[in-house]
Parts: sequence; C-alpha cells; structure tokens
Amino acid sequence: MKDILTIEDGVLTACSEGAVDVVIPEGVTEIGESAFSELDKLNSVVIPDSVIQIAPFAFEESKSLKTVVIGKDVTDIGDSAFNCCDSLESIEIPAGVERIWENTFRGCYSLKSVVISETVKEIGCGAFQACTSLKSVVIPRCVKKIGLGAFHSCESLESVEISNGIELIFGAFISCKSLKNVKFSGTVEAWRKIEKSDDWCKDSPVTFVQCSDGIVNI
Repeated sequence: MKDILTIEDGVLTACSEGAVDVVIPEGVTEIGESAFSELDKLNSVVIPDSVIQIAPFAFEESKSLKTVVIGKDVTDIGDSAFNCCDSLESIEIPAGVERIWENTFRGCYSLKSVVISETVKEIGCGAFQACTSLKSVVIPRCVKKIGLGAFHSCESLESVEISNGIELIFGAFISCKSLKNVKFSGTVEAWRKIEKSDDWCKDSPVTFVQCSDGIVNI
C-alpha cells in the first residue's frame, strides 16, 4: 500500500492514479490538500485513527469513490474535501469534528445516509448542496448554525429533525422539492426565537414545522 501513497512527515500528499481500495497506514496524521482528488478508479478508503485532519479538496471529484471510513480522532474535515464524489453512499462525521466546512459534501449525488456527530456546532454554506439521494437528516443538539444553501437542491430530502439549541438557519433548505416534514425538538416559542432568513425553505413544499408543543405555519 505504501508504494501507491506519498507520505512526508506524517502527511499523505498524493496517491497513485491506479489506486482502487486504499487503507491508509497508522502513523499518518494528515491527508493533504487534493491528495486523492480526481482519481477515477478509487473505490474505497479507510482512514486510521491517527489522522487528525483531512485538508480541503482532499478527495474532490473522485467520482467512483463509494465508501469512506473516517477514523475516530479526525477533528477537521476541510472545505470541499469530498466535493463532487458522485458515488459516495454514506458518511459518518466522527465525534471531535466541530464544523462541517463549506461545500464539504456538495454534489455527492449518491449520498443516502449522513450521521452528524453531537460535537458539530456549525454546518457550513453548501455543505450538502445537491446531495440528491439524501432522504432524511438529523441535526444534533450542538449545532448552532446552518449556513446558506447547506442542503440546497437536495431534491429527495423528505424529512429534517432539528434539535433545540439551533440559533441561525440561513437559506439552508432552498429547493428541497420533496421536503414535507420538519420537526423541531423545542417549543413553538423557541422556534420563533431562532434567527431565520425569509428564504430558509424557499421553493420547498413544507408548510409547517412540528414543535414539541404544537405547530408553526410557514
């Protein structure tokens, strides 16, 4: 495996174009910028617990990548890290990650399952934009901000669960053509106190938010 990977001082900086199934060795602490980008044959990657950071654009446009196992000690996944990984089917954000950066999983058209850890505080602009196979998402209690277009054009997204504690929703669910079910774990009063842009669910069919003690019409 080391023959197809370039590793310098613990940083994985490049991977050979012919790589298919990659197990990154223990001891690597960072996956460098664009290290796995545009690898047409790449099918799966296992990231060890020694890795702390996945740099921006690390896997961008590796369009055959279906499976990624992220080690439990990763704390930073950079912007556009998995942008346009067309075949990626599921992802689990490990505990320790506090922010999902801009465009991190944008255009992952096959993404059906997302598990966001309880440590995440912010979901950045366009983070899951155009993930057209995603049907449901649970926003955990530590998330304070959902950025502009975070789930824009997730056309199969049917249900969203938002935990009490959210402070800002800014154009997050625009053009979610199947979105009809939004649940909020807090009260009607708490929902009304959240700062929301007028277009937070523009061009989506949802008509009300189900709160713990009633509904709020949109």
